[in-house]
Amino acid sequence: MLVHQMTEGPRTPTIDTGDQLAVHSVLATAALRTVLAAEGIEAADAEAVVVGNSHQLLVTLFPGTALDPKVGEMAAVRVLAAVRALDPGATIIDVSLRA
Repeated sequence: MLVHQMTEGPRTPTIDTGDQLAVHSVLATAALRTVLAAEGIEAADAEAVVVGNSHQLLVTLFPGTALDPKVGEMAAVRVLAAVRALDPGATIIDVSLRA
């Protein structure tokens, strides 16, 4: 799995015809915070934003702190699984990590 690490840009990512998906974002944020808490990382400000349409979802993780690459990968996998469970019809789910 490829996790994009970005350091600049808007806090709300956009894709063509994408709208922020509130339920997806809440679920993704919960999954992100669960991974961070399990790793002993303070996660109060951690957030995930999901935008997209019926075919493509873009998930951007904002952990609020720098992460070890292994923790970032684990968080991305868990968030991807949570979003996929909610929206199995999405053909593409892209996960990015912002420091």
